[in-house]
Amino acid sequence: MTPSYKIASDLSERIYEYIATQKTVPWRQTWVSRTFNPITDTRYKGINYLLTSMHLEKHKLQVPQFLTFNQVKNLWGTVKKWETSVPIIFYKSFIRTGKEMDIDQRNEIVSDNALQVLGHRTTTKDLVPSYFLRTYNVYWLEQTTLPVESYAPTLESSKPSVDHEHLLKIIQDYCDREKIEVTYAGVRAYYQPSKDSIQIPRRENFERVEDFYFTLCHELAHSTGHIDRLARFKTSEEMETSRKEQYAFEEIVADITACLLMQQAWLTPDLPNSASYIEGFLRYWSDKKSQLYMACRKAQKAADYICNTNKWGNNIPVEST
Repeated sequence: MTPSYKIASDLSERIYEYIATQKTVPWRQTWVSRTFNPITDTRYKGINYLLTSMHLEKHKLQVPQFLTFNQVKNLWGTVKKWETSVPIIFYKSFIRTGKEMDIDQRNEIVSDNALQVLGHRTTTKDLVPSYFLRTYNVYWLEQTTLPVESYAPTLESSKPSVDHEHLLKIIQDYCDREKIEVTYAGVRAYYQPSKDSIQIPRRENFERVEDFYFTLCHELAHSTGHIDRLARFKTSEEMETSRKEQYAFEEIVADITACLLMQQAWLTPDLPNSASYIEGFLRYWSDKKSQLYMACRKAQKAADYICNTNKWGNNIPVEST
């Protein structure tokens, strides 16, 4: 069984290699796709969305559906010879009791909702986060002998219309729930941790509506790092005076989060993938590749938090030591 750290490292390497060869950053794509498994009706998210979308772009494929080997077999099809699969990550986390842990560890796994459901365990003591990663392989439909036209629409035909109102509702609900004040004024966009507020230029000041939404979602992503939310920073002061490495990591988390949120409305950011940007990215992250997987994971957590998606639901697994 492959250790979780090795899986995370291999996936980070895959993303870095894609950026180096394709000269584009996958979360800054200028096209929209929602890759999914048509058998289980699972829409891929986070790292799995990036991995499957990267393959669509790299191989210029038009069908966003992916199937496992056994699913293809059950449909009386086969995977074509010499085809390369795409790894899909299965992430499982649970809570064990019997050991003290600090607030950072707690927030990595357990939400405030989870603590409320646990009832009497309302402190960080005795809550131990545990998780494991597993991978399984999928093949895009065009790699199989199954008739594409019978099993899947194309990217173009499956793409619904843009829904600004849906994204606006997600944003408004989040700001109301978290009591975050958003001011539409000035010529700069920023999140101010000490005041837990966001300032962004007015919508009409942006050349494209997509740029407005991306900028707003980017700043909302920063707000999820607050100590009272996902606690990517221990204090508001640390968020405002973070070191260069922390800032670079946080910017990638915010970028990916913004793109994931924009998918909710089928919006795509028209962001530059200039040679200088790619060169700078590769140079800076060349010795930090392993952090790319963690950035994707934290971005998905941030997007889920903003969308109020509770991964635990009302049934939180607790395992005693």
